[in-house]
Amino acid sequence: AGLRDQFPERIPPAVEPLIDLMAPPATEAEAMRTLSAWGTEEATEAFRARLGHADPRLRAEAAWGARAVGDALALPGLRRLLSDPAPGARAAACAALGILGTEGDRAALRPLLDDPDFEVVVEATLALAYLGDPEVAGNLEDLLEVPDGALHDTAVLALEVLGTPEARAVLARSREPRP
Repeated sequence: AGLRDQFPERIPPAVEPLIDLMAPPATEAEAMRTLSAWGTEEATEAFRARLGHADPRLRAEAAWGARAVGDALALPGLRRLLSDPAPGARAAACAALGILGTEGDRAALRPLLDDPDFEVVVEATLALAYLGDPEVAGNLEDLLEVPDGALHDTAVLALEVLGTPEARAVLARSREPRP
């Protein structure tokens, strides 16, 4: 259970002061991370409003927040962030669309597989897998080779979610002993 379920009487009063803190960028980013755990309507609206913020860190935090609270109404703003000049905002938008998006978002995500930023490529790959794009199994196989345990585990999960014959073959190969 989340904080909202555990302490329903405490969350509504705490939301307003956190939204008020969202003025200096560093404080605002921290407040947004805290708000994403609660998912109140006020928090959701604050994330949506900040998808177009001048500070790229806040645009990225807003995308992560929209993803965390499951805000489908943020989809237009998230789609716009796919072409954001800031790689962190593009990566966060990819991650959010992987959870909130539809099969129709795959065409907008595919060009990001060639993005110059590694994090953007990773998040676009994962988003496409979560949206059922069979063409990303090869990218996921490449991610299994990256020496990062969390990224490896995420790629395995994405392959399992993808579930195509090629994805299953990649998983089988990844479990084979190496010479």
